[in-house]
Amino acid sequence: MDFDLEAPGLLHFQPFQPKSGDKRPAGFSEYIALCLEQGPPSELNAFIHECCGKETDQGKTWIMPAGRDREPGYLAFLNTTTWADFYNQQDGYKILENLRGHIIAEYEPDYVFIDARTGLSEVGGIATHQLADIVVLVFNLNEQNLVGAKRVFDSICSHAPLKPELILVASPIPVMPVDKATPFGKKMQRIKRDFNKAYNAKKPVVIPYHPLLAYEDRLLVDDGDLFSSDAPYRRLTELIQKVAQVDEAPYLQQLITPLQKSDWKQVIDIAQKGVIKHPTSLNLLNHLSRAYFFSGDYEKALMFINQTLLNAKATDNVIKARLLMLKGSCLEQLEKTSEQIAAYDEVIQCFGQANEVDILEQVAKALFNKGFALGKMQQLEAEIAVYDELVQRFGQAQEIVLLEPVAKALINKGAVLGKMQQPEAEIAVYSKLLQHFGQAHEIELLERVAKALINKGVVLEQMQQPEAAIAVYDELLQRFGQAHEIAILEQVAKALYNKGVVLGQMQQLGAALAVYDELLQRFSQAHEIAILEPIAKALYNKGVVLGQMQQPEAAITVYDELLQRFGQAHEIAILESVAKTLYNKGVTLTQIQQPEAASAVYNDLIKRFSTTNDPMLQQYACLGLNSIGFALLIEAKKHANSQQRLSLFEQSLEHFEQALHSAAIDDQATILGNQAYALFLLHRKDECRAVLQAALKQGGQALYDEEKADSQLNELPEDTEFRALLDEVWQSLSAQQDFT
Repeated sequence: MDFDLEAPGLLHFQPFQPKSGDKRPAGFSEYIALCLEQGPPSELNAFIHECCGKETDQGKTWIMPAGRDREPGYLAFLNTTTWADFYNQQDGYKILENLRGHIIAEYEPDYVFIDARTGLSEVGGIATHQLADIVVLVFNLNEQNLVGAKRVFDSICSHAPLKPELILVASPIPVMPVDKATPFGKKMQRIKRDFNKAYNAKKPVVIPYHPLLAYEDRLLVDDGDLFSSDAPYRRLTELIQKVAQVDEAPYLQQLITPLQKSDWKQVIDIAQKGVIKHPTSLNLLNHLSRAYFFSGDYEKALMFINQTLLNAKATDNVIKARLLMLKGSCLEQLEKTSEQIAAYDEVIQCFGQANEVDILEQVAKALFNKGFALGKMQQLEAEIAVYDELVQRFGQAQEIVLLEPVAKALINKGAVLGKMQQPEAEIAVYSKLLQHFGQAHEIELLERVAKALINKGVVLEQMQQPEAAIAVYDELLQRFGQAHEIAILEQVAKALYNKGVVLGQMQQLGAALAVYDELLQRFSQAHEIAILEPIAKALYNKGVVLGQMQQPEAAITVYDELLQRFGQAHEIAILESVAKTLYNKGVTLTQIQQPEAASAVYNDLIKRFSTTNDPMLQQYACLGLNSIGFALLIEAKKHANSQQRLSLFEQSLEHFEQALHSAAIDDQATILGNQAYALFLLHRKDECRAVLQAALKQGGQALYDEEKADSQLNELPEDTEFRALLDEVWQSLSAQQDFT
């Protein structure tokens, strides 16, 4: 609100100009004139205008200008209005109180700033004595200014009914020595004495002289000044907020429930309102940063993280360390790995020598995350070096928050050594972890112990040491079989599953079935996805084992149990077991001479997964297409009617061609071989030769044997010619290169 009616100036600042583009907006003088003639208006939008503002503004600003100061009516208003009469004879007090209430009701402003001259005989007295909750006295340090400011100060202290708080601002002040014996120091002592009732009498805000402002109407806070010319204005803002008792507590209280519910949209709404009123609140900025992160808006999260770090004080080390960690997580999501590592390095460098556990926890996490990021960049040696540094720094700590990253680092180090084809070294790392944390009681560490046992067993399997692997799995089951924590039970389920797999590979099929049954019985009531995955895999493997034991009907029963239990799942890991089960059920039905039932199962498989984006699920859909195509081809060879036979050959060829669109590399040779055979039976022998050559190049001897065997099923006269072509192509390829 511009109450400096004799020399209005706010409209000279571009951000305060009306958004409507109105060059002569009505304002305070027109409002008062209307009130005196007709009474208060029902709406204020003719006198209060939304400002242009800046693109970066997070709120809105409105202005009530002084009025149309270049028009005759404005000057007439100034000349004829006597503020004493306005108060004494024209209900001026009520008019202004009505204006105050009307502004609050219509705009619900966070702040109302009034630009007023400090004189007592004109409209400035209205602002300082009636309307203001806080008066900011701005004066220079010369005698004239100090005397005038003191007169206004005394009047406010004596006569203002609201007793506003008073903030002192010395401006503009040239750069000069500030010791007590200097002119500046003496003036400050005088202010401390004469203005002792002011809020900041002991330390007035001092705004230095800035030459630029003598030439231009600029808001320094919008300029991003590298020399921090805006710093005094920001200090004044913080002081006003402090005096106005703008407190973050109500907003933090409102945030409790949405934070508990992870309602990030509501967290953002509340925190943003709080930040507008309290822009330097670390707690609100911190919540806002995290809410944007968990909402997936990583760019905005990063913006508020940087803003919070700028506002953090030297003593806010815990907040700074945690924000830098969050910054690293944002950069990870934005795939800016180098910047992500730089954020972790800043944590390590700035806080590595700290003593507080809360801060050291962030250092340990930073080291772990840095190692993981280096691994994503395939810098495996560097990744291991960082994990070693983490273990060296915190391996002997007592606090669980420091030991957990150590255990995780050892797990990851082992996995990296596995990638580097160093299985003995990998096992040594897991053994070190088991030795260091084997007697722990904390769930966070026991989870890593169980994970180390699982990984150790897997490595022993890869090293062709099945008995040793089973011994490790048994150790895990003995130690953790009675656990209740989901994270550990997940490893128990994996151990049972892996043990069953190893026993099956050792041809101990009965023992393998018993282990799968133990897993299924133990976790029959489980609902957690981490446990449901090994259950689904165990059911599938149980069906496979029953098939190996020549019990196809029992195998189909198990497959049906899996499909009934998991057929409507959405998790990819479980759907892979569903796809494999459908395929194997179709194969088993074919083996027991139920081709129509098998075809129905394959069609179900294709319908479910042919359009998925997951490669594994697509692979089984392609195998289903290939199986239907092959069944049609073999069935066609039975037909005496040549037209029906050719029609079925065409249908089988279509299935093979569809299967090839998304087939896995390992399956392409078989499908190409079937395609070549169908082309031959359709008398497209030149095409057959080219496809057969491609198939044999990929499939080698195994495919050659398959093709020869297929040609002997429901044999036709032309199969002799096909085998001759097969031999010719095979011999030609064999002469060119060695097939194994």
